[in-house]
Amino acid sequence: MRANRPTLLLAALLLTGFDQGPSISAATANAADLRIRVTVSRAAQAKLSSSRELISVDASFYGDPAPKARRHADESGRVPLLNRIRTLPAGGGIATFPLGEIPPARRRWISGPIKVNVNVYSARRSSPDNVLACDFMDGPLSASRIPVELRCSLITEGTQTRFAS
Repeated sequence: MRANRPTLLLAALLLTGFDQGPSISAATANAADLRIRVTVSRAAQAKLSSSRELISVDASFYGDPAPKARRHADESGRVPLLNRIRTLPAGGGIATFPLGEIPPARRRWISGPIKVNVNVYSARRSSPDNVLACDFMDGPLSASRIPVELRCSLITEGTQTRFAS
């Protein structure tokens, strides 16, 4: 099977490891997966493990509406494309979100790059409350930023979270 041009371009970008790179557009979305590497502090891993708790990684893909598709925008002015939640063990790991799951019809509703909002929290299986403070991500998908690392600690640890663009 012969790779198409967007696939080759994305593969080259991933292999070069640029810090800044082009955004992933609706046209090239089939060529990659979004991978989120979740790391947890020792205290968080111990607490989650002792209570048999898991970690949820929530990714909401969206875009800016194309001129003729404004009716598909939500109340925030964004076009929702796809929402997926992945579950990881207490020790963290990598959550994978195949961009090919974004329906092709919805891709035509956006102009510009695909964007994503990613939040990480305890899965709330052992308690109704989230116990984690985690980094988060919101903005255009960048081919060079895969995988994205998001760090988590217990809320009680007081660790500063960061925004990963």
